[in-house]
Formats: sequence, structure tokens, C-alpha cells
Amino acid sequence: MTAAMAGGLCDAPLNEGHRVFAYATDDAHHMTHDAFGGWIHVKAENLDPESILHGIKSGHFYSSQGPYIQDIQIKDNDVVVDCSPASVVIISGRGSRATKEMGNGVTQVRLPLARFRDAHFRITVVDDRNRKAWSNPAWLD
Repeated sequence: MTAAMAGGLCDAPLNEGHRVFAYATDDAHHMTHDAFGGWIHVKAENLDPESILHGIKSGHFYSSQGPYIQDIQIKDNDVVVDCSPASVVIISGRGSRATKEMGNGVTQVRLPLARFRDAHFRITVVDDRNRKAWSNPAWLD
């Protein structure tokens, strides 16, 4: 399944008002290498199993194929994203709501939240090798 297909599968319940999280894995048991390079980065108080599970269950993680998302903050009417060098950072949400900033080696962007006030949004970071990192959805209510 491609990342676009997985995103579409997540959008269906999100668009119906369900608050779900999604995660990346590399479930390639038949291969001897990391075929698609998916994993999650968990925000946890420490590295003990209980803290890591709490972070996952709370949605305090993001999925990646390589790029890092250091921070996502809401400031005024914008979302500010700090990340590893990217070629594009996208904010997307319900339906076709999306805005992006493109560049070479972009490490911080400020994107408007006005189109996402009544719904969810998530952040996608794409690096120069087309590897992606995806935040979980956030709700502004």
C-alpha cells in the first residue's frame, strides 16, 4: 500500500468525525531488508515500555520514512513546523483543504490555519529524496 492510499484510508473516518491516529510500519516479513522504511517517533517521558505505550495511545508520535518533525506549534492563526531539511511541508485536512510551502532545505514553515478551524489538520514533510514524515491529525476545537 502506498502512502497516498494509506492517507486516503485514514481520511474516511476522520471526515466522519472519528478521532483516529495512524502509524507507519514496515510489515515486510518476506524480505530480509527494510523494504519501505516506515517507523514512528514517540514523544515519551523516558524509554520504559509504559511511557512509550502512553505516548502511542495518546497520539504523541509521528510516522516517518526518514524526515524528522522536531516541533509543531500553533501560534496565533498559524501552525509553525520545525523539521529536518525538506523540499515541501504540507498542511492538509478534510476534503481538498491543503496548503504547502516549497523550497530547498526548508527547516521551518508557518502555515495558515483558517481553512482548518472546523475540522482536523495534519502535517506532511517531504525531503529531497521524496521520503515523507506524517503527523497525526490535530483538532482545533
